[in-house]
Amino acid sequence: MALTLEVAAVRIDANAITVTDGVLGGVEQDSTTAAVEQGTQRLREVLAGRTPQPTPGGVE
Repeated sequence: MALTLEVAAVRIDANAITVTDGVLGGVEQDSTTAAVEQGTQRLREVLAGRTPQPTPGGVE
C-alpha cells in the first residue's frame, strides 16, 4: 500500500496558506477541497481584521 499525498496552496495578495492531505491508499479529493475552502475563508476573515471561529463548521 502506498502513501498518497495532496498539497494545495492558496494565495491572497501577499498572504498564503498550504493544505496537505495524506493517507495510505487513495486520498478523498473532497476532503482536500473542503480544507482549502475553509482555510481560504478563515484567511479572508483574518485579513479583514476578524477572528475566525476556533473550529470551522462541518468539522467533527
